[in-house]
Amino acid sequence: MISKGHEVKLYCRNQSIHKFDKAFERGGFDFINEGEKTFVKFTDISDDMSYVLKDAEVIQMIIPSSFIEHYAKTMAPLINNDQLILFNIAAAMGSIRFINVLEKKHIETMPNYLTESFRTIKELYPYIVKEESLWKTNLENGNPEVHPGPTLLNVGRIDYADEFALYKEGITPHTVKLLHAVELERLSLGRKLGFELNTAKGARIERGYLSNDDEDEPLNKLFNTSPVFSQINGPNEVENRYLTEDIAYGLVLWSSLGKVIGVPTPNIDAIIVIASTILERDFYTEGLTVESLGLEKLGLE
Repeated sequence: MISKGHEVKLYCRNQSIHKFDKAFERGGFDFINEGEKTFVKFTDISDDMSYVLKDAEVIQMIIPSSFIEHYAKTMAPLINNDQLILFNIAAAMGSIRFINVLEKKHIETMPNYLTESFRTIKELYPYIVKEESLWKTNLENGNPEVHPGPTLLNVGRIDYADEFALYKEGITPHTVKLLHAVELERLSLGRKLGFELNTAKGARIERGYLSNDDEDEPLNKLFNTSPVFSQINGPNEVENRYLTEDIAYGLVLWSSLGKVIGVPTPNIDAIIVIASTILERDFYTEGLTVESLGLEKLGLE
């Protein structure tokens, strides 16, 4: 954003701002784009949310799914009707969840000019496209499909090993079968709602993580050898976001959607139940459901 001439401010929680000490010392960050590294001068980082949000035209939310309601409550008294809020995160119904919090505080939430709003965002991200349904965006989120199942099947390895890399060593010819089972259930949910979703492999080819030459290769092999995915380390603890976040805010939602529209999700349900047992928590109770979001807002009434 800075290299494109935009004025940028970054908010960071007080307890985490020390992570930017090196950037403050150097006066900025190293930025790597398509293998080319450049230095970007930037130190406008603050734990004062009112300072960061003041006069912002676009507020980008780049946070874990579990923090959406927290930040909605914190930001509510600081934002105004002229600001656009963009959820630049994995799709977990962030916009509806944020709106639900603001509506309880009687704050106007929907843009008056949707076309103008989209044009503003497209100036920041030229490749962004309009989607036909919020559900299609949500069901194209690859994390709940890829992370929980294989992670669950590797918990013994995670407990035992000092270092672990799910994509490089945990997605095998056998564990990938559970991934594909979840994939089939996800695709069935989409078809019942009236649209054809991309496959796990097809989505990653479309987004540039894999190439068209990879079409005939097994997905587990592609993850194991990918210059992008194979370099991702972890998780190194069983209680990690691949399970906690991607189940609570991903698979539980898909399971509840299946129950409402009449699509069985046995593999998704099995992952939720077993993970709840292993982590000693009830993901069905604490997770995101279509009922908690509001059936009318999701077009399911």
